[in-house]
Amino acid sequence: MSTCLVLSYLTMLSSANLAQGAFVIGEQKFEHEWHSKKSMPAKRSDMSATTVDDAIYLVGGCALDQAWDGSTTWGGYSCGGSATNGISASTYRYFPKTNTFDTTLPDAPRPRYRHAAAAVNKKIYLFGGVDGPDKIISEVDVLDTVTGLWTTRAQKMPNATTDLSAFVHSGKVYTVGGYDATYTASNVTQVFEPDASSPWSVSSSLVRGRGDHFAAVVDDKAYVVGGFHHENSFGSPVSSLEMMDIGAGTAWASRKAMNISRGDKAVAVLNKMIHVVGGETKNLKGHSVPLHDVEVYDPLGDTWYFGGDIPSKRFRFAAAAHGASIFIFGGQGYLVGTQDADGSKYPLMDTVEQYSEKVSPTAQISQAVSPTTQFGFISVVLSTLVFSSC
Repeated sequence: MSTCLVLSYLTMLSSANLAQGAFVIGEQKFEHEWHSKKSMPAKRSDMSATTVDDAIYLVGGCALDQAWDGSTTWGGYSCGGSATNGISASTYRYFPKTNTFDTTLPDAPRPRYRHAAAAVNKKIYLFGGVDGPDKIISEVDVLDTVTGLWTTRAQKMPNATTDLSAFVHSGKVYTVGGYDATYTASNVTQVFEPDASSPWSVSSSLVRGRGDHFAAVVDDKAYVVGGFHHENSFGSPVSSLEMMDIGAGTAWASRKAMNISRGDKAVAVLNKMIHVVGGETKNLKGHSVPLHDVEVYDPLGDTWYFGGDIPSKRFRFAAAAHGASIFIFGGQGYLVGTQDADGSKYPLMDTVEQYSEKVSPTAQISQAVSPTTQFGFISVVLSTLVFSSC
């Protein structure tokens, strides 16, 4: 049987066994739908998305295609290629209930992307990331969502990194991992207390350093998942998941890894489940490839489930939960042109999509597919998609 026929057969088989993306945990059935929404005011990738009240705030990001730049000694893809004006300071506000954007907010104090953001008391704090010349930003900029004004904290972020993650617990912001100026993956967790005179302290270190990862909190427990590490020259992402029980004051500890290794994905919590949306993997030539599935983690059962596929194929987008939905914004699409050649690029996107989830009681389902069986099929399909061609 040819590769094309095998791929088609496996794709149909996986779809038939995935019960249209629904999965069952105990006596609850989780079903999802995707909806296309109004496009963003401008194309962006690698920005932050933060929910405060009835709005999602999108800040910064890359505003030009991720283009090949052969003018440097190292060569590679960067925002705008050799252009120096590709990084944005824009601040957009999206209202999910009306599906509208507000573009009247002032720009952030400085352009940045690949940063982390977190909200405390209706103020959004930006941490790390880089500017146009790829210099790590240590200033902490703050948007007061009530007044709509930006300020900058007097205290800079110590040992700032790029491609880090952040989460909030009990009014404190925890910043995790990221890359330093040499692109070494950090395992450091720092705690930021906005109202303290000395706001920064150090918490438990990750089991494994990582960047391009994301973090989430469920029931006083923090989770960090996926990303990339320098040890393999970023040739492939990692699948590991770590958990820290903040309430109990425990250190980071390993939990069950994702079924599919991925970095540069989005993470959000719905119904006390961690949803890992899309992301980036690499083929055998080191070429970045978008993933377009959703993995859902049940913290109580330490189990992963398949949550369906994203309608569009993209990565490096931003995501935020609002109500019973996750909204994903922008990102980059598949490579256009010949890899590592002038003119090739990962094009920016302005697409917005909504993942809505419904939970309902269910009777015993005799033909329910187990999580392992689900990912047994989907992993084969993704491997064939990434590493083979027809």
